Amino acid sequence: AYVTLDGSNSSTTDHVTIISLNNLPHSISLVENNETVYKAHNVYISNIDHSLNTALPNTTPTLQLIGTNKGSGQFRNYSINDPRTLSALPTSYTQSESSGSRPYTHDGASVLIDDIRKDRDCIAPTASNCSIFIDFNETEMLLWDISDTSKVTSLGSVSYSNPQYVHSGWSSEDKQYVFLHDELDESRLGLNTTLRIFSIEDLNDPTLVGEWVGSTRAIDHNGFVRGNRY
Repeated sequence: AYVTLDGSNSSTTDHVTIISLNNLPHSISLVENNETVYKAHNVYISNIDHSLNTALPNTTPTLQLIGTNKGSGQFRNYSINDPRTLSALPTSYTQSESSGSRPYTHDGASVLIDDIRKDRDCIAPTASNCSIFIDFNETEMLLWDISDTSKVTSLGSVSYSNPQYVHSGWSSEDKQYVFLHDELDESRLGLNTTLRIFSIEDLNDPTLVGEWVGSTRAIDHNGFVRGNRY
């Protein structure tokens, strides 16, 4: 288990806490306080089956630290081939002219593409798939090709009218849609819960296709997909 601190400072000794779960249910134990960063808003692991915590076929899991004290907070990639530590992966970022310029990443998710979009839309696909990191950066959603972590390339970006705080999101299991949460539109604009739905049929041109509106002003802060349920 990898634990990050959102509000710490450089004098903190915890940094990224790595915890061994091997002796559950009886005990857990500290493995390492990894000092690659001293704070990160979030942590995510791409290319895994989230129900089994195992690698997806023909992929290498990669850990992303998100909203860190380095690189203006843009997501950073780490190898967890040895899960007891984090090893930074050399990464260069190439952003398309159509994408926004804000480097900060607030939250993220990923989707593994293995259909026609792999060769049509991606920059560095493998023989069998293309790994897409979905970047929520407060003002917009960006799609990055992270198939080759040394050459991370933005594919497309999208926003919507009057965004307040593009916070997070998750993809549908058919890999055709992303559900996006704006953390502050309910409180600032007096809206009922509003969940925006984007098509990623074209990875270079994600498109707003619908929204769901709830019966209260509850904040849609995080959400996850399981089959046909959200």
